[in-house]
Amino acid sequence: MEKKVYVEETAYGYVAFSWTPQGINGVTLPCANPPEALVQLERYTRGMSLGAELLPPEPGEPAHGLGAALRDYFDGGNPHLAGFPIDYSAHSSFRTRVLQVVRNIPYGTVLSYGQVAALAGNPKACRAVGSAMSCNGTLYLVPCHRVIKSDGFLGGFGSGIEWKCMLLKMEGIAVDSRGKIVNPHACCPPDQNMIKYDSVR
Repeated sequence: MEKKVYVEETAYGYVAFSWTPQGINGVTLPCANPPEALVQLERYTRGMSLGAELLPPEPGEPAHGLGAALRDYFDGGNPHLAGFPIDYSAHSSFRTRVLQVVRNIPYGTVLSYGQVAALAGNPKACRAVGSAMSCNGTLYLVPCHRVIKSDGFLGGFGSGIEWKCMLLKMEGIAVDSRGKIVNPHACCPPDQNMIKYDSVR
């Protein structure tokens, strides 16, 4: 399977991402240097990025334009990250549905784990949603930082709660010193129109 990786410099550091012909399968948090970003990418993709060519995306490839979009995001913009295709081949059917629901949570808003579970078709699967979030290797494109606990507290985040808090604050969501959302308007009511499943690639 053809696979490629690239590292983009943003205002917060170097972000690595990888893709296959089916879509993007890994995006990292900002790192201090490109080698560190590539090591983190191996962890995010569970080794799938190993042996990939380090080349900038070409027109027509799934990741074309992603570097510029990531720079915009970390400059405080709101690029259309949901427009980039994702390779879901490493995920189960339900986990793919969860990731697709999360993909459509609007910028600057949040949903609870329970709301995501309901929108994915299994209201009792809160723990499974948390498990899916922990396996999400495509940060920002599938904005798992926008999924919180039903009581308004942030819940977990595989890369550290500090990053989750920072990403939410970047999007204008206030979080208090206890790790709780303080602006109620950020809590997005569950909407069936948010269920826009991608074609599974």
